[in-house]
Amino acid sequence: MDQASLRCDQRQCDEAVSLLEKANRIVPSDPAIYFHLGFCHSGGCIQHWLVDLGLADAYLRRALLLVGKGADRVLRAKILSALGNVRRL
Repeated sequence: MDQASLRCDQRQCDEAVSLLEKANRIVPSDPAIYFHLGFCHSGGCIQHWLVDLGLADAYLRRALLLVGKGADRVLRAKILSALGNVRRL
């Protein structure tokens, strides 16, 4: 996740997504990974060739399911906000 965040900060979106997908295979139940994948595929920070709103929606819905209602409220709020932006577009 740290390496993916660094790549994202450097606007190296394809590398960030690749690292996030690798992390997702290792830890498939981490809602934060799904959130970041959804955010990246939504073009949340910049528009890039990997933007896919359908994929972003699927990742964000999975993140929301995994985070649940009583757990990390900050992450849940971020997921809901990103999901609302994806569906608004």
